[in-house]
Amino acid sequence: MCDCSEPKNMGIIQFSDSNCKPETNNTDTVQVKYTVYSDERAVVKFPGFICAQWINIRRITKTFFGQLVIVPDKISIDTTPSECYDMINNKRFGEHHMTLSDNKYIFGRDPEIVGYWLQTVDWEILNCVLEQVQLCQQMEDEDFSTPIGKASAKSGNLLHNHLTLVWEKTYTQKSQHTMRIVESGTGTVTKKLGDEKYFRLLDDRRQLDFHLTPQPPCVPTQQHCSNRTTVFNIVGQSKLSLVTAAIMEKFPPITVETPAPSSAEDFDKAANKQYIQDRVTDRENELVRMIQRLECDARKAKHERAIAAAQYNGWLAASHLKLPQCTKLQAFGQTAVVVKCNSVNVTFETVNTSCGPQPKFNNYTINLDGWELVKYSPCYWTNGFVNFNDKPYVFRNNTWKRVDANMVLPEETLAHSFRYDDVKFFDYEHRTNPAYNDNLLNHMNVMADIVAAMNEHPPTEFSLNHQPSASIVLVTAAGVVHYTSWWEIIKMWFFIGIFCILGLVILRICCWLGIFRLIRKFCGYPIEEARSPTTNRTAVHPV
Repeated sequence: MCDCSEPKNMGIIQFSDSNCKPETNNTDTVQVKYTVYSDERAVVKFPGFICAQWINIRRITKTFFGQLVIVPDKISIDTTPSECYDMINNKRFGEHHMTLSDNKYIFGRDPEIVGYWLQTVDWEILNCVLEQVQLCQQMEDEDFSTPIGKASAKSGNLLHNHLTLVWEKTYTQKSQHTMRIVESGTGTVTKKLGDEKYFRLLDDRRQLDFHLTPQPPCVPTQQHCSNRTTVFNIVGQSKLSLVTAAIMEKFPPITVETPAPSSAEDFDKAANKQYIQDRVTDRENELVRMIQRLECDARKAKHERAIAAAQYNGWLAASHLKLPQCTKLQAFGQTAVVVKCNSVNVTFETVNTSCGPQPKFNNYTINLDGWELVKYSPCYWTNGFVNFNDKPYVFRNNTWKRVDANMVLPEETLAHSFRYDDVKFFDYEHRTNPAYNDNLLNHMNVMADIVAAMNEHPPTEFSLNHQPSASIVLVTAAGVVHYTSWWEIIKMWFFIGIFCILGLVILRICCWLGIFRLIRKFCGYPIEEARSPTTNRTAVHPV
């Protein structure tokens, strides 16, 4: 219990809602028409041609039993620019006509498949391909990127990895050019009040955003020079300038038409990216200001609620502000004074009256607020329960028992329904990627080991007729049929066994027919007949 016979004034509560409002964003906005100019040449797009040649090889071996073992191979060779231009102009490769297939001119044939018994023969034929590609150069008279590497603007051709790229040099040489328009439209120029250095132009319709700095309209030392200008430099784009013109209210409203495609795709991409970044930043700043306003409103509501509650119940107001135990508020207008009382332990006895059980301590009972002692009255508590320290109790079985609340208000528990959980998307994302498939990894590891083993041996260890390459070791699905399988091996040994048995039978028949004796006699070798000694077995019998 709290003994407030000798209370102590702890001081006046200072509420922090007097200056909690967020600062307003003081900006000045003007609706303008704008045009973006560039003093550099536009991106040049021109055609290029890629040429390639290779030798298509079939190494054919014919076995003892007439089976053909075919090993395919390809060897890439360099193509000179003159050969490439000959393909471009004539669409021919030597005496062969090139055919159009999949936007490429190709001459591709396989060598004939002819084998000779117990010999290995290499059949070769030269193939080629011609493909047109689109090249582009951003800066004139400078190197530019191509599908096969970086090319010099003055060379006219590029050779890399047995591929030859050619183009017309007049496209990449330096030429005279003037200022050109790369973008135009309507937008809003925003600047902070008092800041004349940085501006921002926002085109919401096309989702473009530009950070601007004003261009000096004249030399600083020049007299009668005005600092006002409508020409701006775009931050991060040194070759671009932006010119604005104000939209007067007296003019009729502007009808905005669908603009033509911009002549600077990279510029629009950068401006759109800046727009997305700035919009995200603006929304985050607005969200922060909104949270600050809500927090300020919550502070003011807390202040007003504490003052209103302290007018009638200082203990209730102190509990709303979560002040220490045995502390209450005393309100004087908008001022709240904190009063500290002494904390004591009290044991109540129960007195049964006509109004029900009543707690009593000496000549006192507990106040309705549940913290202080007041003068005892037989019918002070008439509701059937007593408030002890803001907790309801009832008298049952000769003791005071706490009563739990059982009435639930109908309300939406959004905080429990939409409880935040960690997103597990990235835990499953890598599992759906085929690159993490175990079976695929096993096959890839086997292939990598084979290629690595091939590359471990220097070319000097092999003869000119045997140069290892991936196309020899790694066979395609179409080339598997040319190789001997285990069933072919079984059939081969089966036929060998039959031929051996037939040979033995034929030899036995020849011996039985005396063919070998005739052959020996025909060759002039005398044949001695085998004679066996005879014994006269004539017997004489007496008559």
